[in-house]
Parts: sequence; structure tokens; C-alpha cells
Amino acid sequence: MAQVINFQQLGLPSTASGARSPKKIGARGNEAVSGEAYQRLPGKEDLFRAVLLLDVAAQQADVLVKHITDPSRRKNFEAQIAAIQQLLQLARDLTLKL
Repeated sequence: MAQVINFQQLGLPSTASGARSPKKIGARGNEAVSGEAYQRLPGKEDLFRAVLLLDVAAQQADVLVKHITDPSRRKNFEAQIAAIQQLLQLARDLTLKL
């Protein structure tokens, strides 16, 4: 059974309304950036949330790969998922240092 993630409960900002934020000053302070290209600088919460969502996606991929009956294809997907999980662990470690 698939897990359903309710993004509203995670407190993610809604972009469905189509509302644009006012122009903001960029990181260097000298350029204005529109709301489409830049809503705000990613903070620690955003990084933690992104890693969490990617971790859930990797777990779901791991569950799905168990349904592949072709051994060579299954082994290939398992290797790719293992590489993704290693990168996620690195991301987790780096976000803890923030």
C-alpha cells in the first residue's frame, strides 16, 4: 500500500494560487529578483524538508523495486537506489552541520 504525503500538513508554501511575491533584493544586495525566479532564499527548514521528502521517495522506490521480476533490471535499480541513499546520507550529514 502506498503512503500518501499531505504536503499541506508539512507546511509547504502553496504555489497553486498563482500569487506572486513582490520583488526582493538578491543575495548580493544589488539586483532585484522577481517572485517567479526567487521567492526567498532556502533556509535550514527548506533543506531539512527537501531531504525528508527525497528520503521518503527513495524508500518508496525501494519498495517498488521489489516488484520487478527481471533479476538484471532489479539489480540495476537496486544499485541506483543504493547510490541515491548514499547521497541522501551525505545530504543529511551536511544539513546537520548548518
